[in-house]
Amino acid sequence: MPTTSPAISQSYQQVKQPPVILSASLTHLRANEILQLMPRWKRLTNSDRYAEPFYQPEWFDAYASAFAPRAQVVLATAYSNTELAAIAPFLSTNSFFGHAPACTYRSLSGIHSCRYDIIHRFDGTTVSKAIWEALREDPSWQVIEALDVPEGATWHTMMKLAERDGYLTGSWPTRKSPYLRLPPKGEDPFKNCPATNNNYRAKLSRKLKQLSRRGEVSVEVETQSATAALSNFTSLELRGWKGCNGSAINCKTATRQFYKSVTDQLAQQGNLRAYTLKVGSTIIAMQLGFTMNGTYFVPKIAYDESFGKFSPGQLLWNHVITELPSLGIHTVDFLGPQAPWKSLWTEQVRPHTNCYIFRPTLYGRLLHTVTMRLGRWARSVRHAVYGDPQTPARSATSSVW
Repeated sequence: MPTTSPAISQSYQQVKQPPVILSASLTHLRANEILQLMPRWKRLTNSDRYAEPFYQPEWFDAYASAFAPRAQVVLATAYSNTELAAIAPFLSTNSFFGHAPACTYRSLSGIHSCRYDIIHRFDGTTVSKAIWEALREDPSWQVIEALDVPEGATWHTMMKLAERDGYLTGSWPTRKSPYLRLPPKGEDPFKNCPATNNNYRAKLSRKLKQLSRRGEVSVEVETQSATAALSNFTSLELRGWKGCNGSAINCKTATRQFYKSVTDQLAQQGNLRAYTLKVGSTIIAMQLGFTMNGTYFVPKIAYDESFGKFSPGQLLWNHVITELPSLGIHTVDFLGPQAPWKSLWTEQVRPHTNCYIFRPTLYGRLLHTVTMRLGRWARSVRHAVYGDPQTPARSATSSVW
C-alpha cells in the first residue's frame, strides 16, 4: 500500500476541504417501486462498510415484496447535488411493539434481514443530521423503530441528534452475532478459534471416521444454481425440528418467496456459496451461505437429526473454515444470535439492538415508559428466572448439531 510522507500529509491537512452540503427528503411509494433507485443505491454499497447482502437494494425489495407487498414504503434519502449520499428505507405502519396503536416508521427489515443501518457515503454525522432533519419535520409518525442495528452503526449517531432535540430514545438488546476472523492462507485456519475447545474440535476427526463407515463422506458447494441449492436446503430443513414447529422456510409462502428471491439475485451476482455434506447420496448437513467483500455470511443452516451423534453440522463447519482462507475469505459471519455450538469456533460477537425514537408528546412518553422501562424490567425478570438464551453454556460441547 502506498504511503504518504509526513510533509505531504501536513500539506493535505492545511488544505481545507469544502463542507459537504446534503439535501434530504422522504419519498412515499409502493413496495414494488423500491428498485427505482437501484443503480445509485448499489454505488452506496460498494464501500466495505455496506458491502453486505443485507444492505443491497435487492434484499430490501425481496423483503417488501414477500412480507409487506401492499404496505407503504418510505425512503429517507440525502443527496449531494444529484448524487445519492444516503438512504434509509422504512415501512409505514399503524402498530408498534406488538399491537400497540401508533403511527410508526419501522425499518424495512425483520427477523430474516440480519441487520439494518443508514446506508451512506461521506461523514456519518453529516449524513445523520440530514436524514434526521427530514424525519423530524415529518409529522406523520409517533415512533421510529430500527431493528437489529449493529454496534458502531451510523443510526446511533442519529439517535443522539434526536435526543439533543428533545426526543425520547431507547434501545432493546437483540442478537449478539458471532463472527470469526480467519488467518491468511497457509496458516492454521483454526488459529483464532478458542483454545479451550481444541479437544472437542480434535474429536471431530474421530466422528468423521465413524461417519465414513456409513458410506463415502463428501462435501459439495453450489455457487451457480440457486434453485438446486434452495430446493435441497429447504427439503433438509423441513425434515428437522424447524419443520415440526413451523419455522422452516417452506412452512410459509412469504418466507419461501423471500429466500428464493435473495438466493436467485445473489447467485446471479456470483455471491452464492451453499455447502452440502453428504454420506453417499444422502444430504446430512447444509449451509445456505453468501460471500461478499471477503466475508462468508451464513443466514441459514440445517442438518439431518438422525445423524446427530456424528455432529454433521460441526463436521461441515470444520471443512468450511479449513477451505475459506484459500479462497481469500478473511471473516466468517455466523449471523443470528449467540449459541453454544457457535462458541466452539469463536468467542467474538457483534452486538445488535432495536433502536427507537419517540415523539415527545403525551402518547409518545407513554409508549416510551411502557416499552423502554416496564418492558426492560419484564425482560430482566425473565432472564433472571430462565436465563439469557444468548449466554453460551459453560460446556459448549454439550450442544452439537
